[in-house]
Amino acid sequence: MNEYRLFLVDLEKHKVLLRSVMAHGSGRGSTIEEAVCSNEPGSNCSSLGRYRFGANYNGRWGNSFRLHGLDPGNNRALQRAIVFHYYQYMTDDPESGSLYYSQGCPMVPKSTYLKVKKIVESESQPLVLWIYK
Repeated sequence: MNEYRLFLVDLEKHKVLLRSVMAHGSGRGSTIEEAVCSNEPGSNCSSLGRYRFGANYNGRWGNSFRLHGLDPGNNRALQRAIVFHYYQYMTDDPESGSLYYSQGCPMVPKSTYLKVKKIVESESQPLVLWIYK
């Protein structure tokens, strides 16, 4: 079963602004219960660490944000084409029973993506994506 894996937190107010399901990479035997992580190109695994949102563009997965890895465990994010994007068939209902995996990207439902996009583009607050286990 899916779980909420994405939390948007206002650190000044100590308040959760958004929660959502989020897919992780499918590589090296990852399961929905346990993600296998790697920074290796071609691994299809998610990489642990902090990411800065980069340029917004339209690509293979539609509207997406490039991600810049800020830590040794994810410093190949650009080389690996790890991006923040949505999947049109993914729902934000963890009880739906649908399981989703990505090719290493943090992938979310479109409704979540649009909310995060609005915040990133407003530049009113710095936004860092932090993937951890």
